[in-house]
Amino acid sequence: YYAALDYTKVRVQSKKSTDPKGPSVRIIEHEDVRRMLLYQKSGMEAIRALIYTAYLYRDLEVDATTPEDREYYADMFAIANPLCKAYSSDMARILTGECIQCHGGYGFMEEYAGAQLYRDCVIHGIWEGTNFIQSQDYTGRKFTMNGGEPFKKWVAEIDDFVSSQKSDELAAEFAMMADAMTAFKNIVDMNAAWTAGDKQMKQLFATRTMHSGARVYCGKLLLSQALVAAAKLAELGDDHFDANFYKGKIASAKFYIMNHVPEIFGFEKAVKGADKSAIDIAEASFM
Repeated sequence: YYAALDYTKVRVQSKKSTDPKGPSVRIIEHEDVRRMLLYQKSGMEAIRALIYTAYLYRDLEVDATTPEDREYYADMFAIANPLCKAYSSDMARILTGECIQCHGGYGFMEEYAGAQLYRDCVIHGIWEGTNFIQSQDYTGRKFTMNGGEPFKKWVAEIDDFVSSQKSDELAAEFAMMADAMTAFKNIVDMNAAWTAGDKQMKQLFATRTMHSGARVYCGKLLLSQALVAAAKLAELGDDHFDANFYKGKIASAKFYIMNHVPEIFGFEKAVKGADKSAIDIAEASFM
């Protein structure tokens, strides 16, 4: 992301869409480049929040003073763990691909960071098992461990956060998250039905279910950060040296929730459609 950001600040190419007769400008001034940059920034910060939260649960588990707290933190870490492994590595490849796009024709030259990082991050999706194995773990063991109670609690905590927090500035984002949670719970219900019946369908949709869970969880984490950032910005003012940092955190949360999270609605529709063509196609027809 930072390699892309640095490059787009100095690369001059093409006129602004709002000034077609004006001079060529730095590409960071073009709309789609700004979209790609914020896509990377918000995705990167979502992954960081996910991994840091998982590590926090691990530390809290070790330091817990009661068996109940230790079990709770262990459960929350266990649920987050496959998301850290699979969602983070899937998104790392996608985000780095956007970095390459920001570099244009130079994007896949080894002299630039994007090509090197893309090559290096591809392995993460098969580290400690392929990402399907992590998705299988999430939709299998993590959905059902201890009678399914820890996972129900995990979902309820996201729901409670979305329904209990109020912010005029982030009202649209909270509304989007509420709709996304409804979609996610529908996906979970379909997985439960498949567990009791059509196990092939559960396997077929495991990766998309994992991505759905990761998106609502990361949305919650970034919204939590945005609330803190908004409060600090109101306290410190626009002239404070940290103001742009806090504004960036708010922008990341807004973009992630309004652009990354809505992909869950496509996943929900696919799950409800229950397409079995990948199962039914004859092996010979894969030609």
